[in-house]
Amino acid sequence: MLTNLIYWGVAILLPIGMRVVPTSTGASPRIFELVIPLFQIMLAFAAARNFSSALRAAGNPEQRD
Repeated sequence: MLTNLIYWGVAILLPIGMRVVPTSTGASPRIFELVIPLFQIMLAFAAARNFSSALRAAGNPEQRD
């Protein structure tokens, strides 16, 4: 559960942090417009995978890591 909270915390704070990154033009780099959503999608898939494996482990006590 803590891992999922960390994933979602990073996904929420990442765009905010990237807006703070200074550039010479004052605007955020264009690559962030592509990279940040992709990174957030990857974090969402990882959180969903962790959650589903936790549900499976709760249903099957022998499978716990």
